[in-house]
Amino acid sequence: MKKFTIAIHGGAGTISPSTMTPQKETAYKQALQTALTAGYKVLEARGSALDAVTQAVIELENTPFCLMQAEVVFLPMKANMKWMHL
Repeated sequence: MKKFTIAIHGGAGTISPSTMTPQKETAYKQALQTALTAGYKVLEARGSALDAVTQAVIELENTPFCLMQAEVVFLPMKANMKWMHL
């Protein structure tokens, strides 16, 4: 059997230590582990790297804090964007 590795990125932005509670930290770590496990299972079943990454991202996006972080990062960018019509 081939060996393989999967890595994920926990998100954009900064989490202030003053707002991190033990419960939040546990929830973040659990969600990250769930995403890693989902992607790993795809690779373990001989799925493609793209499918593994897709499954990991789906798991991350199904967590409330991941979606919240995306809004925090992208909302200021949207305010500064000019839409282009091609």
